[in-house]
Amino acid sequence: MNNISKGIISLSDDLVITSGYTFDQFRSTRYYKGQNPERAFWLEEKFMLQGHTFMAGLFFRNGVIYMLSLLCCDLEFGMEEEKKRKELHDEILQSWGIGRLIYKM
Repeated sequence: MNNISKGIISLSDDLVITSGYTFDQFRSTRYYKGQNPERAFWLEEKFMLQGHTFMAGLFFRNGVIYMLSLLCCDLEFGMEEEKKRKELHDEILQSWGIGRLIYKM
């Protein structure tokens, strides 16, 4: 169950990111492919959240989640169209009842 405004993001049954989520917990999921816990990385699989498709990027600091990045991929944008991607992202956040969300895990 997602509660985005409280920092609970359920990407799948076995990948629920919350405050305090550890790299060791991530290592026990099917998404672990030998990623380096000292570097930010993007997961290969795309995830559905509230009717939208996202890529997910994870960054751990001292073995604990520091940042989760979600990149909407409902539509394809070229590098010169990143402003359009941001507008789509902002529309999605607004439809979820949140403004610009920065939640420090």
